[in-house]
Amino acid sequence: MTLGGQGRRDCPATWPTSRSRIRSGDPLTLPPGTRLGPYEIVARLGAGAMGEVYRARDSRLSRDVAVKVLPEDVAANPDRLARFEREARAISALSHPNIVSVHDIGREGTVSYMALELVEGQTLRAILKSGPLPFRQVLAVASQIAEGLAAAHGVGIVHRDLKPENLMVTKEGRVKILDFGLAKNLPALPVPGSEDTLSVPPTGTADGTLLGTIGYMSPEQASGRHVDARSDIFAFGSILYEIWTGHAAFAHGSPAEILTAVIRDDPELPAANNAAEDFLRHILGRCLAKAPDARYAASADLASDLKHVEELSSKARTDSVSRRRRSAAPAWVFLVLLAIGAAVFAGSRVPRSPGPSYRQLTFRRGTIWSARFAQDGNTIVYSAAWDGEPFRLFRVRPENPESVSMNFPDAEILAVSKAGEMLVGVGARAIAPGGVTLGLLAQAPLEGGTPRELLQNVTFADWAPNGTDFAVIRSSAGRSTLEFPLGTKLYETAGFASHPRVSPDGKLVAFLDHPSQNNDEGEVCVVDRKGRKQILSSGWASVEGLAWSRRADEIWFAATTAREGRALHAVTTSGRARLVGSIAGSLTLQDIAPDGRVLLVQENRRLGAFGKSEGDAAEKDLSWFDSSLVTDVSEDGRQVLFTEFGGAVDSLYAGFLRSIDGRRTVRLGPGYARALSPDGRSVLAILRDMPPKLALLPTGAGGGTSRMIPVGNLVVQGADWFPDGRRFVVAGNEPEKGMRLWACDISGGPFRPLTPEGMPLSHYQGFPVSPNGLSLAAVAPDSRLSIYPTAGGDGKPVPELRGGEVPIRWMDDVHLLAYVLSAVPAQIVRIDVSTGAQEPWRTLAPADAAGIHGFPAVQVSRNGRTYAYSYARFLSDLYLAEGFK
Repeated sequence: MTLGGQGRRDCPATWPTSRSRIRSGDPLTLPPGTRLGPYEIVARLGAGAMGEVYRARDSRLSRDVAVKVLPEDVAANPDRLARFEREARAISALSHPNIVSVHDIGREGTVSYMALELVEGQTLRAILKSGPLPFRQVLAVASQIAEGLAAAHGVGIVHRDLKPENLMVTKEGRVKILDFGLAKNLPALPVPGSEDTLSVPPTGTADGTLLGTIGYMSPEQASGRHVDARSDIFAFGSILYEIWTGHAAFAHGSPAEILTAVIRDDPELPAANNAAEDFLRHILGRCLAKAPDARYAASADLASDLKHVEELSSKARTDSVSRRRRSAAPAWVFLVLLAIGAAVFAGSRVPRSPGPSYRQLTFRRGTIWSARFAQDGNTIVYSAAWDGEPFRLFRVRPENPESVSMNFPDAEILAVSKAGEMLVGVGARAIAPGGVTLGLLAQAPLEGGTPRELLQNVTFADWAPNGTDFAVIRSSAGRSTLEFPLGTKLYETAGFASHPRVSPDGKLVAFLDHPSQNNDEGEVCVVDRKGRKQILSSGWASVEGLAWSRRADEIWFAATTAREGRALHAVTTSGRARLVGSIAGSLTLQDIAPDGRVLLVQENRRLGAFGKSEGDAAEKDLSWFDSSLVTDVSEDGRQVLFTEFGGAVDSLYAGFLRSIDGRRTVRLGPGYARALSPDGRSVLAILRDMPPKLALLPTGAGGGTSRMIPVGNLVVQGADWFPDGRRFVVAGNEPEKGMRLWACDISGGPFRPLTPEGMPLSHYQGFPVSPNGLSLAAVAPDSRLSIYPTAGGDGKPVPELRGGEVPIRWMDDVHLLAYVLSAVPAQIVRIDVSTGAQEPWRTLAPADAAGIHGFPAVQVSRNGRTYAYSYARFLSDLYLAEGFK
């Protein structure tokens, strides 16, 4: 069988001799010998999501191809024809060994057709008739499907109808993904009730009204909601379940019952008998998660984890073969080895070391911010925000995974001493990527009691071994300062330092040093009591969580050289590094017990985006990949500028320009796209370099080419335009100096300072210029919203404000829109900057509040008719791991 499709899978024995005129939706049968352009029909192969599939001969290149055609009256339907052409464009954009290739597209009279690679083999559905696949083949097939999906998703294509019928396996074992007839580019939205909503159940016996195939749809697809790449990952999970177990994940009789099961029920996962099966079981559960945010954010991460399972399985087979070979050795060899072993070990045995094991400790939906072992080594204290509630402290013990609230609201656990004293951050709010919060440091007994307030503006803290001293990291005036003991400054940076841990002997403090406030890339460092810093490990694109291991000279940390998939690493104080281990998803290391047990948080982070323009009945989902940070809205409100910095882009940042209706998205290129020019023709972007560089990127609206803007020795972290489009404002710092705002001409330099040093700026906060170009709004070093004259001079705080307000956009020369960064829901207010009088303007309150911890970016058009914003959702689970070496 070749290039099988859904529905009809058996070829008839004879072929009609003439073309049949049939109704819309019925197949158009072409007899052998029919010519479509250079292709001569040989035989019918089957039906796909849109049209009939034939074997044909390419007369030009003397090769066999597969030709897919549409029925005439369906081809006459503009919607159906557009979708057929969309399939051709979608597949032609891909070049991957696990995706069928497109050779040609054409039209012969009233017949539209596409010529594709002819794949010889069987559909996965046909193979499954013989039962479940052997475990090695399960891994081989699953890995290839994931690789193909990663390629499709990487160029913005979602399949939407992934199932065994649309997967071919060649004689050589190569898997090919077929039939992109329901494929769509990510920004497209399904149109319920139109002819674009088709469904063919696995049995081919009934039609529904949903887009996709019943039994392989994701819950959001089955509910008629918007889908993205994570919907394909759910379908992949259904296929993985089926090839592993031999039966469908959702087999409940009627189509209605199957849809209900997809939306509500969790299939029983297969039993695991070894480390590889246990890991695959975890991957399967994550793929089949009901909530899209709980699945893999990128199929490339899924493919990577499957490769790891293959490595585990291969190693296990190699070990097994080695054991069999040893057991088959001659008897005298065995006796000699036995004698040597007896002499060396004096009769003792060396047990085989098992792999790491993981025990899940939390089971609610929300965010875990931090966790620590208590002094008994078995009680675990963690801070979490469950189901949209505020942060609270909880206790849990591994033998009874039922968390108990400690009645300590709005607090984050920072450290627990050997005497049972906690250091907590009260009223903590997020200020930087990587779970960096700012709050009031307090000390409290683990068993309860009134907390004692110690210090404001603390982000991290850790007890020294003596239980009396502690190390802290404070954030003030745009600087991050590490002190140990309290009051003794050991290190300071204009970026941010995080996760300090005092060494067992109290002589060193290990910490993570992040050069930019805009992301969590950085290096692992130690500093001694004299302030001498040493870099132990660098070059990490994301690094979070750190702790000293049982070895007094080794530090463990979670990091990755990509944007996603942090694994557990170790480095000694002499700089010798090694990989400790990894599991699916991204890890954050929380703590290590004296006996070597490890607390890990497995997490899924997402920056989503919503927007609304005048006349819209509701907000639109403007999310692109998994980290869509809205950075600007055009003057007329028709376009949204955003930056992606998740695992789906091939650089640290990539800028995009999208129409507010979501129909058109343009990739501008690598870099953190910061601000759209008033005329809409160019974008200020920050390129990833050391130090970062400032570039001007064309949007395509009027031509132009990219060019660099000289910034001298300034470390740039943000930029925005003056209303005249000839000048801009830059947030940056000179070496060894604090952050401040500067004005510059578009030609670059000289840079004129507008504000004092110490501005607490990041990509979360804006600094808009008033329409007349005379005033600039920004958060001052004292964290108060202030107005600065662009001609130079001291800033003036806006009166009557409580603090924490972030400026968005001037509505005129007197009134400013602002919001509170970490508030959920967030209230956008209209402020009179001369009096501080304010009135509500909009409320940002997504229906699903679980895991949402603020709105890192809010943007409004100049005319006030369009707004767009990003929300940060962190979903995580706490694990206790044993067996790491």
